Amino acid sequence: MAGLFLSDNNTKISRTESGWIQGKSMYRRAATLALIALALPVGAAPVPGQGTWETTLQGRLPATPGGTDYQAYYDTVLDVTWVADTSLPVTHSFGLPVSPVGVQNPPAGGIGWTGRMNYPTAIEWIGRLNEARWLGAGDWRLPTLAPVNDNEFVDCPTPPPPPPGVTTDPGQGLCFAGVNDRGYNVGAPGTPFAGSTQSELGHLFYITLGNLAFFDIEGGAGLDGLGQPGWGLSNTGPFKSGTAIGQLAMLADIFWTSTEYEFNDELIWYFGMATGGHSYRQKDRDHRVWAVRDGDIALIPVPAAAWLFGSALMVIGWLRRRPLP
Repeated sequence: MAGLFLSDNNTKISRTESGWIQGKSMYRRAATLALIALALPVGAAPVPGQGTWETTLQGRLPATPGGTDYQAYYDTVLDVTWVADTSLPVTHSFGLPVSPVGVQNPPAGGIGWTGRMNYPTAIEWIGRLNEARWLGAGDWRLPTLAPVNDNEFVDCPTPPPPPPGVTTDPGQGLCFAGVNDRGYNVGAPGTPFAGSTQSELGHLFYITLGNLAFFDIEGGAGLDGLGQPGWGLSNTGPFKSGTAIGQLAMLADIFWTSTEYEFNDELIWYFGMATGGHSYRQKDRDHRVWAVRDGDIALIPVPAAAWLFGSALMVIGWLRRRPLP
């Protein structure tokens, strides 16, 4: 049986995809908890005092001049800029088809109503985002993931089938202690690589927003199917969604990275915002996209055309003030 990396329709995932929780009843509990998360109010979060976001995320490019409705946030630790709208592909599809409201599966080569899309479509959408020079930048990308040990990826060994009547396997703690790239608590406080920046989404989840994985670092809390107290995306910080369903889906969804699984280039690493876990999936699966770029977007020079336009306005103003001969 698979762990709490839920499938697209919250059904069971085969053993080949992950292998940390045993027993059908745990899937039912996990699905129920995911539905509870989806029932949270749209305004759930931000949580003041949780994580570092209040000092390490700096708002950029307000939609309203002088306002606080920022369209991007600069992460001073990762030195990257995140788009503020986690459902940007839905509100700005850039010509890609979007499924009607209520239709979760995206159309061919398109985007689902909650923002899900397969990996090739994710790459296509990022390309169109850059062609449009969103917020003046043409270098947006998917989040990256590198080995937490700064050397090589360490997978989570799939445990053998449990004895009859036993719902957990010995040695599962290897996947919870933050030392395996495929697992939970990677970079979380209290782990050997606490504060690691190797996973941009992981650092955002555990450090910047101060959230907790479904399992604690010993693996004890979570094997009961209920999770450790306070698990999940309890704090979304200043990030919001342009759609109500998108904001709710963020609480229990999976986001693509740009990193291929080194032993099979048909698999891509992802991060699960619902449970705080890293794993990998086939490229034809549908997950969400969060655009990010290197550096502070506030440092991007104003395009030459904008400077020319501004200069023209200044000349016109000067001519109007000039006395007639």
